[in-house]
Amino acid sequence: MTFDHVAKRIARYKGVRLSKIRAQTTFAQLRIDSLDMVELLLTLEDDYHVEIEMSERIRCVQDLVDAIEQARLEKRLKKNG
Repeated sequence: MTFDHVAKRIARYKGVRLSKIRAQTTFAQLRIDSLDMVELLLTLEDDYHVEIEMSERIRCVQDLVDAIEQARLEKRLKKNG
């Protein structure tokens, strides 16, 4: 599941307990700044082989999961299209 993978990546990256990361946990709560976010996005792009557009709408973990799922869907549609 995408959420589990993203949560594990964040936990490892920031050194926080996985149990502290919920879908609605904001990046501000996790003390993830813009540079951290860029690094995290690059890692996740490599993991999922997609491009994730940096957006101000990505404010919490679920927003990031949704962005990854959308990028994966778009990639599949282009491949099959």
